[in-house]
Amino acid sequence: ESDARTMRKFLMHTFTGVNSDAAERILERAQLGVRAMPARLNADEIARLHAALQNVNLDEGQTMTVLRYANRVPLLFQPGACAITQTVASMNWRAYGLSQSRGNLPTGPVTVLVHMASVWVPYTSESKEAVAAYPEIQRELRLALQAVGRKLALYLGRRLRVKQEGERRGKFLRYLGEVATAVSSINQVDRDELYQRLVEVAKRKTADADVRLDERGNRVEAQAEFGEHVLIVRQQEPNTPDG
Repeated sequence: ESDARTMRKFLMHTFTGVNSDAAERILERAQLGVRAMPARLNADEIARLHAALQNVNLDEGQTMTVLRYANRVPLLFQPGACAITQTVASMNWRAYGLSQSRGNLPTGPVTVLVHMASVWVPYTSESKEAVAAYPEIQRELRLALQAVGRKLALYLGRRLRVKQEGERRGKFLRYLGEVATAVSSINQVDRDELYQRLVEVAKRKTADADVRLDERGNRVEAQAEFGEHVLIVRQQEPNTPDG
C-alpha cells in the first residue's frame, strides 16, 4: 500500500536507490506510463513490472543506497517520508566528491547505513516504517553524516591522486623514447643511458602512482624482500626469575 499517485513516485519512494531516471527505465521496460496509478494496475501489468524490476540494470545512474535501521529493525518502506532519507538527501555531497543534483540523493555506488537506537523512536505512523522528522534528530544525523563524508572525501581523494599520477606517468613514458633519441643526436650522448635516467626521473616525480590502498583508502606498506607469503615473528626475551 502506498500514498503515491503515479508509478514513478511509487518506485522512487518505495525502493531505495531508484531515482527518477531509473524509475522511467523500469516503467519503459514494463510498458507502463510514468503517470499510471499504482492502485489501478491489473495482474498483467503487475507481472510486467515485476519482470522489469528483475531485468533493468540500476547501476547506470545509480543513486546512493540508504539502509535505515531503528533499534536493530530494518525500515524497508516509505524511505521518502523518513527523516533519515530526507537528511541524507539534504546534505551537500558534492563537497565530499560525489555527484548530486539539488534535493536528491547523490549518484554513485555508495551505501550509507544509519541506525537509530533509542528507548523512544518517533515513527511517522503506527506501522513503524519511517522516522519522524524532528529537528533534534535531523541535526544529529547531519553531524554524523558530515563526519562520514569527510572520511569519504579523504578516501576518494587518495584514489583520485593515484589515478591521476598513473595517467601522468603514462604520458611521460609515451614520449621519453623520442625525447631521448632527439637529445642524444644533438648532444652526442648515449641514448639508452639517457632514456633510463629520464625514466627514473619520471617515476620519482610520479611516485604516488605506485601507492597501494586498501578498501578503507589507507596506504598499504610494501612487502619486505622475503616475499608476501613470509611471516616474520619477533622472538621474545625469556623471562628471568626474580632474585
